[in-house]
Amino acid sequence: MVWILYITFLFICLKLFLVFFFYEGSLTMFEVDWYSLQLGLLVVAMISTLGLILITEKENRRKREEENSRYHQLINS
Repeated sequence: MVWILYITFLFICLKLFLVFFFYEGSLTMFEVDWYSLQLGLLVVAMISTLGLILITEKENRRKREEENSRYHQLINS
């Protein structure tokens, strides 16, 4: 489930990138400003990496909390 959300997040970032750079009118399919294209791809990669880190950290935190609660249940019983 988390990976589906992550992939959706990546597609949204890519769509925003494409709309921002190609809708402005300064770029066409035949005249590409490669510096802007590379900069935009770098921003998308940074955002998606940050999203992956946050999702992974959230999953790890949930697993630790589950293990701690099981441990405390064993101690208390």
